Amino acid sequence: VYADEVRCLKPGQRIFREVLTLTGSRPSEAYHVGDSPAEDLAGAVASGLGGILIDSNQQDPYVNRSLRIAIVKSVADVPKAISMLS
Repeated sequence: VYADEVRCLKPGQRIFREVLTLTGSRPSEAYHVGDSPAEDLAGAVASGLGGILIDSNQQDPYVNRSLRIAIVKSVADVPKAISMLS
């Protein structure tokens, strides 16, 4: 989903809700992956999704299960982060 398609920029909740509608998912089942703390992580959490932040400076994965967020070094670490959050 692109922001111009739903006329809403991240961290606006409408873009995240549109993805949920298109995929038939509930927020509790979904994770958003991105590289911006303010747009990606905050937007996902505000919309009820889990959030995974990619930060190339992150040496060890950070996981907070109660908030459903993780910070990882690369996209390759995302499956493990989801496993740790689930």
